[in-house]
Amino acid sequence: MLTQVLFQASEGPQNGSFRVNRQGNGQLGNQQPQESDDEKLDKLVKKSQEVLLKIHTVFPFDLFTDELVVDENKITFIYRDFPGTERVHIIMVKNITDVIVDTNPFFATLKIVDQGYKENIVGMEFLRRTDAFEAQKIIQGLVVIDKQPDKDRADLTKMKTEEVIEKIEEVGDSTR
Repeated sequence: MLTQVLFQASEGPQNGSFRVNRQGNGQLGNQQPQESDDEKLDKLVKKSQEVLLKIHTVFPFDLFTDELVVDENKITFIYRDFPGTERVHIIMVKNITDVIVDTNPFFATLKIVDQGYKENIVGMEFLRRTDAFEAQKIIQGLVVIDKQPDKDRADLTKMKTEEVIEKIEEVGDSTR
């Protein structure tokens, strides 16, 4: 079985080279090779493990504190109603249409409009105001980045987490 064929033109080693991969698809030598499925999966795992933000509701106003976890792919709401119990609701960033923060003098409520969820709005009450606004900026920034065409979308896995958060907050803050 032929796994790789390399043709060199007389112009030099880089110009005119042609590769045939296992699937039989030809590729010019000066083009970037396609990412393998393993590399794509590794990137996805890395993106899912990088927590950009984790916030909690305020005790004692919420006796069993709820939690909001934000990573590059999804927003996870963890609701606790009794010790040892929890209800987890995950929203994919690509399904978010709006991020809303309602405030009162002491607390804030973060609401996310999910186009793929029957009840449409998922929220969390009794958050610190600063936490809610920070979450809004990060989530809105992720949504804006996700809506970019693939060719224009930045690869956040190549950046440090702190840099990613800073840039995402800038993008999210500019949408106000």
